[in-house]
Amino acid sequence: LLAVMNTKVMEDNLAVYWQQQPITLYEMPYPIERLDPELIAAQLA
Repeated sequence: LLAVMNTKVMEDNLAVYWQQQPITLYEMPYPIERLDPELIAAQLA
């Protein structure tokens, strides 16, 4: 995985991920703006 992800690509990946996972704002472990791109990449892998 690339250590640095393009922000737009990251947002698109998150959109797909959230569409696949019924995650509500209350279930989100962190506010979206605080998410670490590398952590997101690891979760999407």
